[in-house]
Amino acid sequence: TNGGDNSGGDAQMMQGYLDNFHDRSPIEVSGIPASFQASGYELRVYHNTDSGGTMGFTVDDGGGLVTHYSHQAGGSGSNYPLAGVDPFGGAVGYIGSQDTNPATTTPSNYTIFRGLTGSSFTIRGVRGTAGDTRARPNGFQIMASGPSADQDQDGLADSWETANGLDPADDGTVDIDNGPEGDPDNDGSSNLEEYERGTDPRNDDSDGDGLADGVESATGVFVGTDDTGTEPLDGDSDGDGLPDGEEVSADPFATDPNEADTDGDQLGDALELELGTDPLDQVSGPDGDADSDGSPNLDEVLAGTNPNNEDTDGDGLADGVETNTGVFISESDTGSNPLNTDSDSDGLTDTVEVQTHVTNPNEADSDGDGRDDAVEIESGSDPNDALSRSRMPQPTGYWSFDDQGAGGVTADLSGVGNEGTLNGGPEIVEGPCGPGDFALKFDGLDDSVTTGVSLFTGGDTFTMSGWIRYEAAQIGDRIGLFGQNDAVEFGLINPTTLQHWTNVGGALNATVAASSPEWMHIAVTGTPRERVFYVNGVAEANVGPSSAGSSSTFSFNIGGAGIFDASGNWFRGEIDDVAVWDQVLAPDEIALLASCAISPLGSPRSELGIEITEFARTSEGQISISWKSRPDKQYDVLSNPNLSVAREDWAEVAGAQDIRGDVSGISSVSLAPPFEGSGYLAIREESLPPLFEDDFETDTGWVAIVNDALGNTNWERGSPNGTTGPLTGADDSSNAWCTNLGDFGVDSDVTLRSPAIDLTTVAAAELSFAAYRDGDGFGDFASVRFLRAADQVQLGAEIPLDMASFDPDWTTLTIPLVAEAIGENILIEFNFTSDSSPDAFSGLSLDNMRVAVP
Repeated sequence: TNGGDNSGGDAQMMQGYLDNFHDRSPIEVSGIPASFQASGYELRVYHNTDSGGTMGFTVDDGGGLVTHYSHQAGGSGSNYPLAGVDPFGGAVGYIGSQDTNPATTTPSNYTIFRGLTGSSFTIRGVRGTAGDTRARPNGFQIMASGPSADQDQDGLADSWETANGLDPADDGTVDIDNGPEGDPDNDGSSNLEEYERGTDPRNDDSDGDGLADGVESATGVFVGTDDTGTEPLDGDSDGDGLPDGEEVSADPFATDPNEADTDGDQLGDALELELGTDPLDQVSGPDGDADSDGSPNLDEVLAGTNPNNEDTDGDGLADGVETNTGVFISESDTGSNPLNTDSDSDGLTDTVEVQTHVTNPNEADSDGDGRDDAVEIESGSDPNDALSRSRMPQPTGYWSFDDQGAGGVTADLSGVGNEGTLNGGPEIVEGPCGPGDFALKFDGLDDSVTTGVSLFTGGDTFTMSGWIRYEAAQIGDRIGLFGQNDAVEFGLINPTTLQHWTNVGGALNATVAASSPEWMHIAVTGTPRERVFYVNGVAEANVGPSSAGSSSTFSFNIGGAGIFDASGNWFRGEIDDVAVWDQVLAPDEIALLASCAISPLGSPRSELGIEITEFARTSEGQISISWKSRPDKQYDVLSNPNLSVAREDWAEVAGAQDIRGDVSGISSVSLAPPFEGSGYLAIREESLPPLFEDDFETDTGWVAIVNDALGNTNWERGSPNGTTGPLTGADDSSNAWCTNLGDFGVDSDVTLRSPAIDLTTVAAAELSFAAYRDGDGFGDFASVRFLRAADQVQLGAEIPLDMASFDPDWTTLTIPLVAEAIGENILIEFNFTSDSSPDAFSGLSLDNMRVAVP
């Protein structure tokens, strides 16, 4: 910053300044000669600014803080030369100040500090209180107050000689160690050199760095062990954290004590020694790759990985491919954590995910179907396909009670053989899933079913489920439903709190009514990451901590006799279909259990497939048929006079097609005989048609909304024509919904909202659509939300669409609808936002929207 425009050395010195010094760290000046210390010295701080005001400086030489202020009357260029006489004897043009008043207005252009004696001092800028108060120094000047007393005229101040045990009356004639050429500490540095450099003539290593004062020549250039160039008063001349002596003595490398980075590779000597790299070899520098793992040394330092170990976490992936972005790109950029063998904690190591199963090592559930990758692999389904389903895992214990406890024993249908013993005489009643389904009614006094076996013995995953009904409130607390004491238990911890408890994860609660006259299905799943509690097939909002490893030596019981405690805790009510798995069931499987669509064995309620529960001819001559059905399926009645024709060629009976499965689990139809004489009828089960489907070729009532004030972008339906991205709809169709048919604009926030979609009759649904994501990869965001149609309240969590992905063509995405949307009339919202950087991209395009029961 300019001061005056006059010529000459003084004018040049007064022309520039250190701006806003009061906001900066103090300046330290060291190496004050011993002669200056002996006589005392003064410091002059010159200053200038571009606007008039008072500034101050605080000086500390070890003898206490001193603050003086100076005032500049005018603006830029007015502070030199100043007219008048300097009270401190300065040259013409200079006027000094020793004012202690922060509001002084006496003009001056330097601040003076006298009587300093320290070997070093600090200068700190402070604000004044008049005008422009910023401290802005131009330069510093240090002057000795006068010559030191030296009675023997040997060049050594008497005070210094006395302080260091030398004779101030002997110039070395009597004892050479008293004179300027003496060296009483034998460090190779004469008394005169020690005096002038400020070192201790009685200590051969004044700074304690392992080098004699005599070899530390303070030139800044290392010549050899006899001339190190280092500072004799600074144990670490280059400030690299290594004592000068260690660097010179090759411990373990002979590094330059005057250079913090001897090999100039941007990694300091001390850091390289800590990391085990070579401080004398640039190959081990920031761009080097000592372990050949594809990650430069500097990147490894920043990431916390070991530059000498190609696989720091030992998971089989080189550090260089584990970029820790959380986004899997390819085997050469996995996005996984190089310090964690299982970045997504799904039970599969990163290497196994990338190289064996080709799953995403950053997502525990790669396909987003609600089942962790490890669980899917164990059960035989595809962890990369949300529609892939394996046969439901077999339970390790399953008591249906359909055998009605004949002989006081109820069978374990899992095939493991853990039969249950009926105690106290529980009553046989109808179960929740229709004809042929039986349950047990417990009296709350002494009724129970005991197995005598421990089912929970430390596994990482489990599922436990069953049906309960109780028409009256329980008496007391800690009522046991089913489970294994001190391991994994279900019960009513009080009359209105259903609790799942484990000895590892503790309690997980759900609030229920004091009585439940209707059957209630309850289930819990546990993984190494979490526990999820389900009531009537719907996951509760509260998720509990992992219970991996839960175990005890107690036996698994039902209805009491040792749940929540070693004995007692009797339940008064009905229980059915208690089952335990050592794997995690998917949410849709639990929903099917809760709808009576399947049994815990994974098959429909009849082993024959579709079970006919009634077949009769009515008095009107109609045929009445009932069968066990699923609410997520529809049914057709087929007929044929004989069995010689393949079933797929049978005729569809008019008026008996597309019959939706009833929520009760039993569907019925009455129809006129479709043939003369005798014949055959069959029930065909089909998936339900889509709940909603739109290819956007016509306007079906979607609403485009601009949420920002600029309107640079809106959702538009038509043929896309952006700079990049699609040029047609999906499948070469004419229309798609796009964030502008051309390129999207900056600072945008736009929403596309669907017509109402009825989900009131389904237990689960999924959204699928064609998407073309074409953004800048970092500044754009898109998501899907589900709203209640009646009041537009958001249901469940917002689901992000990964705009960091670039689609080379239309891509089909499938998203399970959030549990909160099931049973509602909903709206689907797609939201897109962009940042302020202009981009030539099309943004987000959508087509072929479909909502269906999975």
